[in-house]
Amino acid sequence: MTLATIAELEARLGVDEGSLVGAELARAQAALEDVSTDVLDIAGKSWVEVDVPGGVRRVVLAAAKRIVENPQGLASEQAGEYGWRRSTSQTGDLLLPAERARVLQAAGMSGAYSVRTPLPDDHIINLQSVTGANGVL
Repeated sequence: MTLATIAELEARLGVDEGSLVGAELARAQAALEDVSTDVLDIAGKSWVEVDVPGGVRRVVLAAAKRIVENPQGLASEQAGEYGWRRSTSQTGDLLLPAERARVLQAAGMSGAYSVRTPLPDDHIINLQSVTGANGVL
């Protein structure tokens, strides 16, 4: 399952709809599936293509586009005494930090918050019994 369509990815890639075929189509589909899986894992949601928030769809398409256009994650390359450098964004995580933040925000998980964890009544501590009658340990 993907959170965006091949047609949407083709539009982002600047190619005609239906022009990805064979190995290119398989790579594009795999990229959409991989990114969609990561997004759903990060968000903890069960979005499907028809109800995914627009910002999340853009994240999925941007990350999939990076994978399709640059599957090795190259950030630079030189010709003389050949050398290349892998982008730090392509060394494991499919999403950039800003994209991850957008997914968390869409999932309602951004910012700091606290969660109250009430204890059962039998766990209430009587401070006087712990500290003694004069309040000293």
